[in-house]
Amino acid sequence: MNIPEIQGIENHTYHLFVTFGNEKINIEQDEDGKIINSFYSSDNSIQGMFDSESALEKSGDIYVSIVEEQQDYSKSEKTYINKIILENKKIERPEQKGLTKRIYAIFFDLNNEEEENLIFVSEPHNIERKLNVYVGKITDVSILNSIKNKESDGMSKLLNYAKNNSNESNKYTLTKQKDSTGSFLAGELINNATFDIGEYYYMYYVLDNENGKYTNVEDIGFFYAGSNDKRSYLSSQDDSRFEWKDFDVNDANNNQDNTQQDTQKPNDTNNTNDETVAKEPIPHTGLGIGLILFISILLVIVITFYKKANYYKGI
Repeated sequence: MNIPEIQGIENHTYHLFVTFGNEKINIEQDEDGKIINSFYSSDNSIQGMFDSESALEKSGDIYVSIVEEQQDYSKSEKTYINKIILENKKIERPEQKGLTKRIYAIFFDLNNEEEENLIFVSEPHNIERKLNVYVGKITDVSILNSIKNKESDGMSKLLNYAKNNSNESNKYTLTKQKDSTGSFLAGELINNATFDIGEYYYMYYVLDNENGKYTNVEDIGFFYAGSNDKRSYLSSQDDSRFEWKDFDVNDANNNQDNTQQDTQKPNDTNNTNDETVAKEPIPHTGLGIGLILFISILLVIVITFYKKANYYKGI
């Protein structure tokens, strides 16, 4: 955070507290009276960086409070006193990103667990969260045609289809995250799931909310299972290796009742040329907008309340 209009008061410290729902501010102090449990603190002004991810991922309404602290010069020993200058101001959450933008994946090689097959989560989440992934073959040709024809509700239809076809039998729970990237290592998934080359698959992602402790985050992924002389892979529509087949909506294999289909072992009969694909994972930049919005709202509120508090020079 940075408020250039506010210089702050010399030798004062500003503490930010974040609470949820009906929680009250709990100010903890050391033996000298200094606050030791604030979400973030800064000397002289409200300025610096803090991690809002741990606040945004929790469920419930978000409130912020700011406490100003200074040394108590009326006493000979060094002690501190404080005053709340902003209390329990509700903050509006940034909206979640659209479908396919909250959680997305890259699968370079289905036969090599050592490859960095990654699932990126761009919504706020901590290193202890689990990601549940439901995998299934898409047999409803009408949904495939809807996505192929770029109909506006194509991915929404796929999401509903995936929910209807997801259960414990096609569920994979990922717990290992790659440091500081916001991504889950998907080696365990590709080591156990199987795919038919030339078919289309969904991945229904659900970030574990730990019985309501965290906000709900779900998303849908759409993939083509392909292969070449080097590897088998899953490609999304953004991948140059992605292929569309022609579909007949009256095809006898069109499964309109949304029943779950078993996956089979990869069959590398459909070989194609290996087109150049970047090996580096997509940077985890999705949180930036949410963080900026959260901080911007804080700044506006702080400036407004601070101007109203100009009547005092000290505590």
